[in-house]
Amino acid sequence: MSTPWRDIKYKTFEEAMVGLKESISAIQAKRLNVVLVGHTGAGKSCFINSICSISRGRIVNVASTRNATSGDVGTYQLTLIKSKTGELLQNVFLYDTMGFTGTFDDDEKGIGNEDLRDVCLGRLKKGHTFVSKADGGKQVTTKETSAYHSSNAEEPENQCAADNDARKPHCVVFVVSAETLTQDTDTVIQKKLRKLYTYVPQDVAKIAVITKLDRICDTVHKDIKNIFTSNEVQKAVKRAEEVFGLQENQIFPIVNFVSEMDVENDKSVPILYALKFILSSALDRYEERVDISDEDD
Repeated sequence: MSTPWRDIKYKTFEEAMVGLKESISAIQAKRLNVVLVGHTGAGKSCFINSICSISRGRIVNVASTRNATSGDVGTYQLTLIKSKTGELLQNVFLYDTMGFTGTFDDDEKGIGNEDLRDVCLGRLKKGHTFVSKADGGKQVTTKETSAYHSSNAEEPENQCAADNDARKPHCVVFVVSAETLTQDTDTVIQKKLRKLYTYVPQDVAKIAVITKLDRICDTVHKDIKNIFTSNEVQKAVKRAEEVFGLQENQIFPIVNFVSEMDVENDKSVPILYALKFILSSALDRYEERVDISDEDD
């Protein structure tokens, strides 16, 4: 495919790199909360590392991609990464959640539906440990909520509503690897993603990021600039539309920084497209909540 399947504002990746950074730096708010959700191996932590690497202008490892105590689910605690003064990102709080596996039991391993709901309501603090049934976790039920899938869940009466509001995400990013979207029939992972999607409140923005496109497309593997003209990438985006019910312009294909020693401009561009939309969508929700708060005063 010679004609891009997605309308790109900039003629070249070089122009895009400059323009996207300018647009992102112009996004200002007191605090934007972004939560990442995805299956094991989707690349959530790598996506956070890639974002922060671009923001700081050097390769960084701020989100661990594996932990010795977490087995095969990667991140097992609600991890918070804050932007720093002088970075491209300003007042952005990134939350990494526990992944989930492709098993048939919804509650067997990984983040559960109620876990995500509680994250979206701001009930869970950083460092919250997710405990799955497979690891012997017991559900704690209260009158106000259904089951918490953790051993250190906060009881509602001990929580401050203002603190919960401060932690409530403005945008939830569903991270999915391209390899899981190559099948037209529903897989366990696709079904779980769709179900988790329904647990995100309406006042929280939702987008999807597809990672590892270089693994399903040789032309992208050879040159990242082919990502917006690749038939394979377009098919993955179309499949993600079906899985989540999102519009095409809410789905972003990327390739994370994994083996690079320096930040590569060309590989940064698709990530910056995703980041701009994430932060713009988050800012919209932030401003809506400020307006509602003003009305209540």
